[in-house]
Amino acid sequence: MDNKNTTTTNPNSNEPVTTKWDILTDEAKPAAQPAEEVTFPEDVLNMDFDERFNVDPAEFPAFNHHSVEGWNINKTLSTYVGLTAEMIATIDGTTNKKDRLEKYKPADCVVYLDKSARPVSWLANTFWDVFSKAKRPESKYLLIDRGDWFRRADVDVDAGYYIKGTNELARSSDFERNMDNLPPDTYAKLRGLFIPEGIKNTDPDEIMNTPTGLEGKNILVVDEVGHSGSTLGIAKALLEKALPEAASIQTSYFWLPKDPNGKMTVPVWYSSDINEGRGIGELSEKFFKDRHEKFDTDHTRAQAYGDIFLGSYVDLNKEHRAYYYGENPSRELASEIQKMKKEFLDGRIAFYPLNAYDYGVGKTTDWLKRQGITITPPDQNSTPPKNSLSYIKQVIHENK
Repeated sequence: MDNKNTTTTNPNSNEPVTTKWDILTDEAKPAAQPAEEVTFPEDVLNMDFDERFNVDPAEFPAFNHHSVEGWNINKTLSTYVGLTAEMIATIDGTTNKKDRLEKYKPADCVVYLDKSARPVSWLANTFWDVFSKAKRPESKYLLIDRGDWFRRADVDVDAGYYIKGTNELARSSDFERNMDNLPPDTYAKLRGLFIPEGIKNTDPDEIMNTPTGLEGKNILVVDEVGHSGSTLGIAKALLEKALPEAASIQTSYFWLPKDPNGKMTVPVWYSSDINEGRGIGELSEKFFKDRHEKFDTDHTRAQAYGDIFLGSYVDLNKEHRAYYYGENPSRELASEIQKMKKEFLDGRIAFYPLNAYDYGVGKTTDWLKRQGITITPPDQNSTPPKNSLSYIKQVIHENK
């Protein structure tokens, strides 16, 4: 992978743009085609599991940050690979889990919520050809902060997102009841970002009548981790108004908020204290208005008009050091995701879904068999065989 920035042309406009890395800026890139079915090297399959599933933590300084949470690097990387596979199964509609009692439909467009869900897209797009036989759908990015949108809709919340004067945490239903308080052009601002050619003017009625290419299509909105569920609920409500012709708008989380012991966990890049490490900046009306003045195109006009939904671009070469790993943290995280894929394909990271039923029992069994892993019922009176899944979970991934 080339680490250098290159100047190219955005196919949606004619403006020069800076391509940081394909993994970091994927929206305009053609969807990847699936590769052949994964097989693992024979010499690796014959290795002792103690030696085989034992990745060097020095190669993953960012992901190794999870060590302080009681996870060694082997457990950490297996968890990320497993959750990525389950995310991809949700996107391509092969998962058994459901969204509000409805089966997930294969997504034609995936909307990742900035800033913390953007690295989820790096994982999903990097591993797509490993875990899916479908064509990868388009990726889009929206910055939707629940506190900001509660206030825009005149839902009176405090800094902790509780409705002022009560002990009630604000929910997306509170936002939906107050959506009439939003400016009338709110949905046109959002819709314009989905019109492939951009917008000729900022007439809301014209924009709302302009096709987006998502007519009759399925949209999946992804957030990194769920607590109250209000951010995803707000995003869904806004998109349903902006894109009423879509066949479905479903939602999903990437991360499991609690480990098996009930302890709260978050992805390694998640932090409310720093902005770095996710390849995108904050909301900035000035940024997109200045950009449109510099590059006067229909595409930049749509961005300037819909800037309340967009994070500003950042110079990845000038990102500050993140507190949990080195300089240029977005580049480091993206690089480690590529290394993670390589180590997995080399047979050095064990993959098993965290929820085999949701992922699919048949698919799970097939993946374990390909890795040389067998499923052996636990026997409290004996040590599990070294080629068994229970051995990997109990020994390879226990914190040392």
